[in-house]
Amino acid sequence: MNQTELCTYTTQLQVAAYHFFEQGKPREEVSIKWHGDETQNEIDFVNTTVARAYAWLASWKDSSSALLPAQAFGDMVYQACMTQKEL
Repeated sequence: MNQTELCTYTTQLQVAAYHFFEQGKPREEVSIKWHGDETQNEIDFVNTTVARAYAWLASWKDSSSALLPAQAFGDMVYQACMTQKEL
């Protein structure tokens, strides 16, 4: 997977997490549907990516009066990934 594909996938996962977070759903209640052919590395990557999104969003919510719009969050995640920087 090249950098663009990786960042697109990472952004999709984090924006999906954003929508669950916005609905007030705790991370523990987010059910991920696996196909059954994932490697342990893939499962770990998805779980870590979603957990990081939740942690970042919780931190943002604690320090701000409003949540970022989903589009702005997705753009920020993608840009950070493409420049290989942490949020």
